[in-house]
Amino acid sequence: MAFSTDNVRLWMYGKNCILQKKHHMESPQILNFSSFSEQKAILLFGLDVQAKPIQEWHDWLERSKNIEVSDYEQQQLEKLAHTLGLYSRGWNEEELRLKFIALLINLVGFDNYELRVAFFAERPMQIEYKDFLIKGIADGIVATGIFEPVSPFFFIHEYKREKDNTGDPAGQLLASMRVASMLNDQSLESNPFFKKISVQKPAYGLYIIINRLWFFISMKKEKYYISRAYDAGEINDLTAILQLLKAQKQIIFDFLAKEN
Repeated sequence: MAFSTDNVRLWMYGKNCILQKKHHMESPQILNFSSFSEQKAILLFGLDVQAKPIQEWHDWLERSKNIEVSDYEQQQLEKLAHTLGLYSRGWNEEELRLKFIALLINLVGFDNYELRVAFFAERPMQIEYKDFLIKGIADGIVATGIFEPVSPFFFIHEYKREKDNTGDPAGQLLASMRVASMLNDQSLESNPFFKKISVQKPAYGLYIIINRLWFFISMKKEKYYISRAYDAGEINDLTAILQLLKAQKQIIFDFLAKEN
């Protein structure tokens, strides 16, 4: 809730002078992540979508190509692709998370107690920005923290059913990424348990539609790039998805190791 300052208005009507003092309380308009389209995110936050890959995506993609996939991991991927191909058309969001995404995230292993970083799910975020209160639930975050996220690095957002493909997952993901970036600048100043990150780090994320198409986003300041669609039901693309996730883990861990 935002409290306005007292406004004193002087209205002149000929020789009459009326002094009007207004005490009032204004509530910011609430914007939920679910209300954001990509265009709305661009206009509100001043974002700039890029048609060609930005350097952050190029570095991420190149790093992923050098990731080795073990025989065990390949076997698990083949099982996941098979399951996705058979059942995903009928899955709701929770079933997709439990039967597919969680198993893939566990293969990657984002949790690292020594670096104080972990994967978190269903965490609320909100911030007052301009005349709005922007809020929502982040489906998945890799962030510093042990029991609560502190400084986010990577987002997984917006699981959509094939038969209920409403909304704009790209816009919702972009909104959550920008809110997290602004919260970093505000909250870490007063957090005595986590070292403030000394440089403005890139933001990374992915969103999933119709239960199998994965799109990756790289963002640096206001510029962002969205990758091609990776079809998780196709084993070659699913292998590339795992490599991208493991490369993102390397990026985060390397960054934190240098900061510490």
